[in-house]
Amino acid sequence: MVLDTIVPISKLDEVTFNVYKDVAVNKRGSRKKILYSSDPKSRPIIYSNLYRKIEQKYRIYELRTNSLELLMEDTFLDEEKEALQHCYSSSSKALSELKEKIIQSQSKFYQSKCAYCGIDSISCMDHYVPKEKFPEYSIHPYNLIPSCETCNTKKGKLFLQSNGTRYIFNPYFEKEENKVFNLKMNYLSKNNSFSFYIELNSEKYNKHVEILNIIKRYNVEAINIFDNLKTEVLSSFSAHSSMYSSLTMYEKNFRKEIKKSRDRKLNERGTNSIDFLVYDCFLMSEYCNVKFLIEKFGGSCEKQELENLLTR
Repeated sequence: MVLDTIVPISKLDEVTFNVYKDVAVNKRGSRKKILYSSDPKSRPIIYSNLYRKIEQKYRIYELRTNSLELLMEDTFLDEEKEALQHCYSSSSKALSELKEKIIQSQSKFYQSKCAYCGIDSISCMDHYVPKEKFPEYSIHPYNLIPSCETCNTKKGKLFLQSNGTRYIFNPYFEKEENKVFNLKMNYLSKNNSFSFYIELNSEKYNKHVEILNIIKRYNVEAINIFDNLKTEVLSSFSAHSSMYSSLTMYEKNFRKEIKKSRDRKLNERGTNSIDFLVYDCFLMSEYCNVKFLIEKFGGSCEKQELENLLTR
């Protein structure tokens, strides 16, 4: 979900520069000479100038994970830049294993969902610091963000604004614990449906939300989430209402279960996830009412069971 934190590969589990080394040592020809060594069989190995330079660059990145805007663009020879970017653009066993490890290091939810939006499925790795300007970080584990195609495309090469601040929230090293979205829901009697309206109440994330089109995407997703919630409510009523002696007792348990679901969304997906926002908004609304939902959206069987429950 948006503005939540995912897990970088632990330094205890992985020396980040080993990723570069594993990729570089398996290159061939001129690229291997540039990235690794002109004579890899020598003992001790005489590493290339670029190899030593990248080793230092990795240390700098890791010292500035909370202030990546301070990274300075460096100059590289054309063949060096090409070789560095080739580390990512050309598939390799080491790179595939890295991508898999990044994803498997996440919570169950984030093993399938984009770290930027929390809506769509992972389809690629985004370079948080663009590899076009910082080719040295093309395969740095902390610079690869599991992303959906939409977010990856919309973000593109964006990194710093004209004032030196970053455009996009960094899900590895930032976390927003406060609720920065407001969601409202309204029942539309004319077509027997609900509408949702979401707004951002923090200027800090204006660019992130604007660039990734989060508001529009959240509004669409809110309808889908609520439709599923509504279906679950109706199904649960059909399956369990006969176990209760009164509607009051059923309503009490119903709200308890909705609250449990909301809290689970909060713990798993964060306070600004669209899932949590929908469940929280519904729970606090006048529409969190079984009688209302059955009367408006229930089938004949649910409505008959409601009548039975009202007369018990």
